[in-house]
Amino acid sequence: FECRAPVTASDIDMRWIALLSSLPAWVLPLSAAFLMVRPDANLGGNGAPHHPFRTLPEALTAGAAIRAANPDEPVTLLLQRGRYELKETLKIGAAHSGITLRSAVPGQAVVSGGRRITGWKEAPGGQGLWEVRLPEFTNGRPAFHHLFVNGQRAQRARTPNSGFFQTRAALGTQSPIDLPFRPGDLKPEWARYPDAQVVLLMKWTDWHLPLVAVDTGKGVAELLGGPRASWMDEPDARYWVENVPDALDQPGEWYLDTQTGWLRYLAPKGLRLNRVPVVAARLTELVRVEGDPGSVESASESVVQGVTFSGITFAETDDGIPSEGLQSPQSAVPIRGAFRATHATDCVIEDCTFANLGG
Repeated sequence: FECRAPVTASDIDMRWIALLSSLPAWVLPLSAAFLMVRPDANLGGNGAPHHPFRTLPEALTAGAAIRAANPDEPVTLLLQRGRYELKETLKIGAAHSGITLRSAVPGQAVVSGGRRITGWKEAPGGQGLWEVRLPEFTNGRPAFHHLFVNGQRAQRARTPNSGFFQTRAALGTQSPIDLPFRPGDLKPEWARYPDAQVVLLMKWTDWHLPLVAVDTGKGVAELLGGPRASWMDEPDARYWVENVPDALDQPGEWYLDTQTGWLRYLAPKGLRLNRVPVVAARLTELVRVEGDPGSVESASESVVQGVTFSGITFAETDDGIPSEGLQSPQSAVPIRGAFRATHATDCVIEDCTFANLGG
């Protein structure tokens, strides 16, 4: 193979040659530029084996510059093992056409939409309750809805723990929505928590709506949302309540108080939260491959072409449900995918893993 700037032959030692030689022949074009990326690298790298880039955006910028100077030269970003925690959605445009993003070890490069949560301590009294304060989530600031503990999605505190509550009659058709509940199911104080949410299953839909008020005298709760008369005629619709503090009563559940910033997790027996990775979702979208619709005359210049993603694990996103809740008539159409492409052609996703996605 032939190496070109910014990776020169003098930059490559025998270990690098051995690594490239171990890859399948179809991986290595006869003339190509390889840029190394490693998430624990020092800042200021140039993509050479001993000076890798640290972040994907800077590597993509360098790759686009190579492609602009040499449009016929393929560019491969070789992602070393580790976690690439994105601060914002990775945007792939027409300037990145012809670039391959490849995990050096398949499955070991993780592009994450979350961030690690550290500093956990056992709460006073023990009993498996762990807590950490997150000052950035105080005074009602927007919070995350998905937490992943030791590689598994944790259950946001819910009640009942299994099964469902059921309405005692059909929902009201006004706004806010009246939910007739059965005695003892709902508590008035739950409406004081801004992130308390009712997940309601009716026909082919699932609604996620804030709890506005609970009147135990009338046996009616109010949900933020508008009328959908044709879907609201089930007399015993199933539902549960999420993210109220007294629902944190089952090992594996978590609760975030967005007034004080305290995040609490009730651990299964034997699990010490300061010894396992805990990740809070941050982004709803990981990758957006997006060309410019432009004009028909300039279509070839504005479409993203020939971008390949190979062997990468994409993980840990939030659900994107807005603060006013979600009443989607079909397939959660307002919720964007973790990976999406528009105005793109001949792009490839091969041998990749998508895991722990909120949306």
